[in-house]
Amino acid sequence: MIGPLVAHRLPVQSNATVVYVEPQTRLGQLLRRDYPDAICRLSTDAARNCLAVLERTVGRTEPEIDHRLAQALSLLDGSPCGPAPIEAAAHAVGLSASRLRAIADLELDVPLVRWVLWRKLSRAGEALAAGAGLADAALSGGFSDQAHFSRTMKAMVGLTPSIAATSLRAQGRRAE
Repeated sequence: MIGPLVAHRLPVQSNATVVYVEPQTRLGQLLRRDYPDAICRLSTDAARNCLAVLERTVGRTEPEIDHRLAQALSLLDGSPCGPAPIEAAAHAVGLSASRLRAIADLELDVPLVRWVLWRKLSRAGEALAAGAGLADAALSGGFSDQAHFSRTMKAMVGLTPSIAATSLRAQGRRAE
């Protein structure tokens, strides 16, 4: 298990399943509480326990975080009009941008701007898995262009979007 903001890499040829757990979810909170080390190897029992918690919490959206942060995250994650900037989301929930960032740092263990980038990557990844091209996936994610998407994904995930697309599409075909 690798905590947030920990530099790491996986060999491309490795056979691994990667699960990203959103830090504001109940599972994310439990994992950060029970495994505070930045990187740790989970025992088989611990991994099974994590998967059991994941199965129980999938689809649950009720956050156990500050209600203002939860509302701001919803705004930041986007709407049909697109995601709100951090300053606008903070104002909408009655906080200053710096206070919202502080609450996010405290409750998510991730800087708010990093959380926003992860959500953009998630939306772009969903578009890639659905068969979108790289430029369309970048737009779906909210990136200014394909190059920004590629640089961000390489920096945060360690893979280029084209390599990720191949894997995501193969995974989608197996699920069907």
